[in-house]
Amino acid sequence: LARSQIADTLFRAQKYSEAIAAYREILAADPKGAGAPIAHLRIAQAAYNAKDDSAAIKQIQELVAAFPAAPEANDGLDILEGVFDRSRGLDFKESLRQIVASQPGTPIGGEAQFRLARRAFEAKDWVSAAADFQKFSVDFTNHPELPKAQFYLGESFFNQKKWQNSIPAYERLLDNFGKSDDTPLAVFHLASAYYNLEKFDEATRHYARLIEEYPTSPYVAPAQFNLALAYKKLGKLDMAQYAYQKYIAAAQPGDAQAQNAMWETYQIQRDRKDFDGAVATLEQIKNSGTADGELALEVMYRISEVNMAAGRPDEAQTTWEKMRTMKPLNSAFRLQGLAKLGEAYEKAGDAASAADVYEDYARAAPRDLAQKAAARAAALRKSSGGAKPKKGSSRATHDIDGDVVPNGGGTMVMPSDAPAKKAAAPKKKPAKSKAKGRRGGAEPNLPGMPPAEDIH
Repeated sequence: LARSQIADTLFRAQKYSEAIAAYREILAADPKGAGAPIAHLRIAQAAYNAKDDSAAIKQIQELVAAFPAAPEANDGLDILEGVFDRSRGLDFKESLRQIVASQPGTPIGGEAQFRLARRAFEAKDWVSAAADFQKFSVDFTNHPELPKAQFYLGESFFNQKKWQNSIPAYERLLDNFGKSDDTPLAVFHLASAYYNLEKFDEATRHYARLIEEYPTSPYVAPAQFNLALAYKKLGKLDMAQYAYQKYIAAAQPGDAQAQNAMWETYQIQRDRKDFDGAVATLEQIKNSGTADGELALEVMYRISEVNMAAGRPDEAQTTWEKMRTMKPLNSAFRLQGLAKLGEAYEKAGDAASAADVYEDYARAAPRDLAQKAAARAAALRKSSGGAKPKKGSSRATHDIDGDVVPNGGGTMVMPSDAPAKKAAAPKKKPAKSKAKGRRGGAEPNLPGMPPAEDIH
């Protein structure tokens, strides 16, 4: 007892060399005694604190070899990891594998194997992590870390995009172990693995399970969005629309993904010829607090498209008129709205109002299109004998530099003097629900995640 007190006093006083000598005297006197495990551990701690890493590693190996079942052996592995964290050049894999090989099937061997795999996982070495967690799951079936290892095994495959391998790992975790903090993410990634394999029925089942069983999980929101995507892939547009609307209803302020859900809802409604619903959704986007500038003009233009598709040209024309006063003046959507408005006036025989609109167009369009618009306006003025626009039919806008090129402006063509030529639509065609995204591109990204084709 006196020797232990002296050694501990020296250790607490940070006299590490003297403390190590005192603990070695204890081991020499009784190498298998009750105080031997703690003496080994204190020597390792003193060497670690003195930054003698090789001595610390050697002492931990002696501790594990002599007392593999002692609690101090696990504490020794903590010191070992501290050494590896501090001295990156050391081969931690070899040190841990030596312990695994020398203690097969034992708790300390399993602990070393788990730490070996976990360190590979933390280093994002997914291949090594998968191999080491697989070995752990086979060799240490009674270890308390088995559920965590099973989760990490699934994650290691998932992060390699080995969807087919990740599925049985997640399913084994969910089928054989109780719920834990890892369970919601396991369910989410299981669903996403099925999604990426285009097994959308299974994906919807597991996304729905997550939403129902773990309603407070942070993965519920992306699961709700992905659920809608999966239903859309299955052609179940009514269920996809419902899932998107649930996402929108639960979205927090400032959630940009909510706007994507609104656009997806609009696509589905338009594709199903629910024109009133499509307009209502577009109005929701416009009133969301983020629809200003270019986005607000796109919303207005899409509203006019829906009204035209619904056979409501007067409402479409009213929308185009409203777009005249909106900014940015050189927006591709605004300019296309003006082109449509000019055409509408021409068809109605109101050449003066059409000319007024084309002059408005010319003030904001790229130079080549501006010249065509101005020429068209001049021709209409001449044909109408210089008549003024009909009262209330046209409103002028502010002048801007005609050299400013709007986004996508080069895709538009003004009507010429040749008969029956219509203005071309912008390249940004309204996407059908079967398309990928509202502009025909990739599906909207999930929050903090890759595109839907590679859902994580």
